[in-house]
Amino acid sequence: VIIGIIKQSQKAKVQTDLAREKEDVEMSIVASYTEEGNYRKVNEAKLIEELDKKFTNNGIEYEFSSNPDGSYTVTIENREYQIAGSGTVIKVEKVTDTTPGELAGAGTKSSPYLIESVEDLVRFSYEVRSGNLYEGEYLSLTTDLNLVASESYVDPESEDYEDYGYTGKIKNAIQTNGFIPIGDIIITDWNADLNEFKGTFNGNNHTIANFTMDGNYEGDEKYYALSLFPLNDGIIENLNVIGYTRMIVNTNKWCAIGVLVSSNRANGVVRNCSSDGKIICITKQGSMNVGCVVGSNNGLIENCTNNGKYCGCIMGEIEGLTVRLGGVCGANEDTGIIRNCKNNGNIIEETSGETNLNFKYYMIGSNGGIAGRNTGTIE
Repeated sequence: VIIGIIKQSQKAKVQTDLAREKEDVEMSIVASYTEEGNYRKVNEAKLIEELDKKFTNNGIEYEFSSNPDGSYTVTIENREYQIAGSGTVIKVEKVTDTTPGELAGAGTKSSPYLIESVEDLVRFSYEVRSGNLYEGEYLSLTTDLNLVASESYVDPESEDYEDYGYTGKIKNAIQTNGFIPIGDIIITDWNADLNEFKGTFNGNNHTIANFTMDGNYEGDEKYYALSLFPLNDGIIENLNVIGYTRMIVNTNKWCAIGVLVSSNRANGVVRNCSSDGKIICITKQGSMNVGCVVGSNNGLIENCTNNGKYCGCIMGEIEGLTVRLGGVCGANEDTGIIRNCKNNGNIIEETSGETNLNFKYYMIGSNGGIAGRNTGTIE
């Protein structure tokens, strides 16, 4: 009995210490905030200064790194904290997945397929791209995933995912080449059978963080969509994303770009989700619908929030080049409904250093905190 009490006491002390550690990280973030207009963001130099006060000055070593999506990673021993540019922080726990790369569960509402690791997310993406749209089926995210953190992989050194599009060690491949989105990116005919998600994805208020998606697309008569879920005709709910999306495109058709969803289709629902990250788009011709949560919406976006700093770079010499920039949605179309949504981010236009393209800065378009263009319904 005494041994049991001692173990419980030791466990409680560890939990208290870890809670204090996370609190110290959060307090450092609060102390580092700066204001840009009405937008609050983390000042990197100030954050490091505050972390030094909390940890280095007390004999605790930590590692600090900045990420492409504008977020930061703080590592203390084997524990990682993901910090978004707006200050959102998640603690990255070591995943426990006994079947990495295989989705446990039956796909029903009472027994959904489980996304328990980055390996599972990779398999899920591959399945949708290959034509398994999960129509009428359910998926559930069981933990926060940080795609640059080894803790989010069962085996970050595994080389078993070449068939899924990742050559070499899985973590290194994702960090080097980016995450492959969940569905079709290139669309030639909207009336054709498309690899678009049609199931129900419940994030359970977890976060998928530090994914990057980088595309360079050429070709007239083609549409391009780039985001975590390029095409959604199902339900995505209770999911937080922190990511970086960058697309260079040259087409005479319109394109859509977002962090969470590019094109939310007529039956698509995006509910109780938040986005934090960065978008850069460069277009030589054509038009762009760019939103930090959803690019183009023909369905329902409900109770969603954008916290990210929005970066838009639109370059071209074609007269009539247009872009719709929105904090929540780029273009809310005729059948689209946006309800109870909030934008906490900055809607800005800036160049991204891509001067080697030799195109002048040229834009005709519209910007909005919620939607860049609205022909549907906003409540």
